[in-house]
Amino acid sequence: MNINRDRNKHNLISILLTVLTLGSVVIGLSVSAASITKTSFKSYRVVVNSDRDTIESDQFLTFREAIGLVNNTLALSDLSIVEQQQVTIIEPPNASRIEFYFNTPVTIKLQDTLPPLFSPGLVIDGTTHPNYDSKKVATLEIPIAIPVVSLTVAEGKILRGLTIAGDRIKVKGLSIYGFSQPHTPTDNTPGADIIIGSSLPVGEDVAGLMPTHPPQDVEIVDNWLGLPTDESFSSSASSFGVWVFDGVNTKITHNRIEQHNGSAILTSLTAKKTQIKENIIVGNGLQGMPHAIYLEGQIQDSVISDNLICGNDGSGVYLFKPEGAITIKRNTIKFNGRRVPSAAVYLIGNDHQVINNQISWQRGTGVTITAYPQSERNLITGNTFNDLEGLSIDLNTRDRDGRVFYQIGDGVNPPRNSRNRQRDTANKSINAPEFLSQDFYLIDGKVNIDGIADPGATITLYRVNLGIPKKASEQSPLASQSKNYGPLSEPVRETVADKTGKFSFTLNNLTPGMIISAIATKPDYGTSEPAFNATIRALNPSKTTISPSLTLPTCTTKPIAKTPKLPIQPEIKPTLEPITLNIPRNIHFALDQATIAPKSAEVLNQIITVLQKYPYITIEIQGHTDSRASNQYNLDLSRSRADATRNYLLRQGVDPARISILPLGELKLEKPGNTIVDHAYNRRVEIIFRDLRGIDIIFEKQHDDLQIER
Repeated sequence: MNINRDRNKHNLISILLTVLTLGSVVIGLSVSAASITKTSFKSYRVVVNSDRDTIESDQFLTFREAIGLVNNTLALSDLSIVEQQQVTIIEPPNASRIEFYFNTPVTIKLQDTLPPLFSPGLVIDGTTHPNYDSKKVATLEIPIAIPVVSLTVAEGKILRGLTIAGDRIKVKGLSIYGFSQPHTPTDNTPGADIIIGSSLPVGEDVAGLMPTHPPQDVEIVDNWLGLPTDESFSSSASSFGVWVFDGVNTKITHNRIEQHNGSAILTSLTAKKTQIKENIIVGNGLQGMPHAIYLEGQIQDSVISDNLICGNDGSGVYLFKPEGAITIKRNTIKFNGRRVPSAAVYLIGNDHQVINNQISWQRGTGVTITAYPQSERNLITGNTFNDLEGLSIDLNTRDRDGRVFYQIGDGVNPPRNSRNRQRDTANKSINAPEFLSQDFYLIDGKVNIDGIADPGATITLYRVNLGIPKKASEQSPLASQSKNYGPLSEPVRETVADKTGKFSFTLNNLTPGMIISAIATKPDYGTSEPAFNATIRALNPSKTTISPSLTLPTCTTKPIAKTPKLPIQPEIKPTLEPITLNIPRNIHFALDQATIAPKSAEVLNQIITVLQKYPYITIEIQGHTDSRASNQYNLDLSRSRADATRNYLLRQGVDPARISILPLGELKLEKPGNTIVDHAYNRRVEIIFRDLRGIDIIFEKQHDDLQIER
């Protein structure tokens, strides 16, 4: 093993992660030169019956003792006779198991970091607890049973919950939360509920037992990560959910992963054949890395499928300079970009496939592909897009600079007119289709649609749902620039452009007033940006209206007793009458503080009542400061105030899909003066209400909670 080379690669990854965590500092992991592989393990079935975190010869068998036994670092003879009765020797080739027996649900509070797990084939099974009920679930969308065995921190900071270093290890049916590290440099691994990797710093007592290869065939299934079993907002959020530092064929399946300061799932060195399937990934990225799933390193042959990815602070899926290609399919990705406006799916690299996903309500683009250094043959097919702030598909050019292009996109590209553009733009700057007219007319119930594109390209025609238009003041520049290009709401039909680039459709299933767009795909190029929209017209027009579809701003729904069906969404009434809210929309803060005062909490409670009454209202939390201190300090302080306000609302059960935040520092002072009263007015958070149906909202301000410095 080339230790120096590995360390250099670790250092590079650390630098990249530090840039992207928006304040969270991550230090690379080192490899123990003394690591060797142990080829034989004694196998045990161990039943944990104590919530204590000790290793003692007493009457109870703890989880820490169970790990020592299956790792073969603790001898069976070291246990008391009573404890030994909780252990059964298993004959090879069967692997060890850790099970749980308690009369009631149990929370194990750790005093220190647990040793790594390296016994091959080990199963840690929280579903063996007698109170576990596989039918008792908290969400309808992907029903994941509520765990009854929890693992968390007793007090202080513990960096990680479980560290998995061995092959074929399975963790099932646990709630793991509260594992984090301060946002300062550290010589330890970053905090996470579960870290997978053999190249980790460990104690001298187990260094010689650690495998020297990436763990293979690890399974993380049916767990709640970052979330207590009562669904409360944890007082100390975990840094990350599952970190695959180095692993092969890792399966992360059917988990509920929520409320992390950083990403729910991320990879680093090696993550070949990672499978991320049927997970609920909600409300992550609260303070650090904002993206729900962040992948880098070797990710070839990995698949992200059938997940619900909602209400996270950045992208749903973000790829950063990966090695190898990935497939992203059949996911529901909605209401993301709550703190950092981002693409729902952000790609760098070649040969990725984004197939049959539902992408909506994104504070940014649908899919952005960045040419860094080149990104080609990326296929974006069969997806539906609605209510975006940017293009459904955005092909970035290499000469763009600035963080915004590495989060969102650069907008509509001009036609490809040189080989340089082909080299410098994602997917070789494949041309978007062009309709020959902006209006196509129905004749005898049929419409002919003609256009041009790159010769031989497959053209997919889409129906466009413009949704409820935002006010001009609410639109981002990118959204305004791309408003006539999609969104690609529903695929209608496919055809192939001929040798001259001409294509045509003859359809009888379109109606007057319908808006259409299209994309082009060539296997050796990839998929294009959307075409400029066109409209279906009638020769004898009559007034027609197409009601926009609308989605409630929620991520998950609770089961309904005796009726396991999704609740009927409220009827969208065409009223344009404004909603009058006789409640305040701002709260104030003490000097240099981001703590919610009791009177401010009363205001927020009124806002919660409004959100409960009006299910289509969403809010943006804008953080402000007075004009003293530096611009950067004030921006950070305003972000902390917005975060504190959001966290209060989340603790009271407000869905993360309904909240976005915008720190403004001292940019928008309410009072321009320089007295202590003026400063008190400026130290505030303002709540901006928006009804997704486009209905105006009238509100009032309040100043009862002003906190004037003494």
